[in-house]
Amino acid sequence: MRLSLTLSAYFGRQFVLWVIGTFAAIMAIVFLLDLIELMRRGAGKDGAYFGVLLQMALLKLPNMGQQILPFSVLFGSMLAFTRLTRTNELVVARAAGSRSGSS
Repeated sequence: MRLSLTLSAYFGRQFVLWVIGTFAAIMAIVFLLDLIELMRRGAGKDGAYFGVLLQMALLKLPNMGQQILPFSVLFGSMLAFTRLTRTNELVVARAAGSRSGSS
């Protein structure tokens, strides 16, 4: 069975875009929640300016990104393949592949 380069690139692009979109959305939510928590903690402190709290939240992002990445791959792939199934693109690709492989 030969793999179509165009079809593989299309499915790969869909997968990567959904994973990146899911990762960005989850990171934005985590960043906002973390910033709100830091603002709540620093409300009574003298040296807790918004710029300092923003820097603290930004410095925590790489660590949070490492923890979030597996979940974003999981949820992004589920969303990508759900969309491909809902629009019947996976069914069409499978049907087209079975005909070309039999000849």
